[in-house]
Amino acid sequence: MGPKKENNPLIKGQEAEDLVKNYLKEQYRPYSVSDLILNLHNKINKVTMIKCLESLVSQNEIISKTYGKMVFYVYKEEEIDGDLEAEINVETINKIKEEVEDLSKKVKELQADYAELTKSPTNEEAVLQTKELEKELILLESKLASIKSEGNKRLSKKEIDKCKNYNKELERIFRQRKKLVCRDEI
Repeated sequence: MGPKKENNPLIKGQEAEDLVKNYLKEQYRPYSVSDLILNLHNKINKVTMIKCLESLVSQNEIISKTYGKMVFYVYKEEEIDGDLEAEINVETINKIKEEVEDLSKKVKELQADYAELTKSPTNEEAVLQTKELEKELILLESKLASIKSEGNKRLSKKEIDKCKNYNKELERIFRQRKKLVCRDEI
């Protein structure tokens, strides 16, 4: 046989009402009788639970709603003091809205700064880039010096005429071949 269950003493009377009322207040959601019995770990039997709930309903501590055959019980809503509503007015709402707008602007600025910082190279990368650019500068300076040392070589009039004639000859050959190709297509 399995182990025997311990007999927990059942709670009755005002103590049971206080337990149910406090539980419903803490949870602040609707429960049926069977849900309450299970959630309170059978500390209160069904008959006592029904009596407690009916007593609390008659005292306007809790509200009961009937859906078909099921009855659900929920703690009565707590009313907000009128003082709280007086404290919250249009001016405070507008101030809060302005603060939110200012903070959102700051957030956007900080995000832009962050993005700019992440785009820029780190110190190590900047040093490497500087070294590479210095090497490229030295190479370009040496090329410039070699070009200047060779002097400015100009083409003679004869060489220029030779290039122009060669270009004209190529254009003439191109036109002839173009006529051949176009004639074949017709």
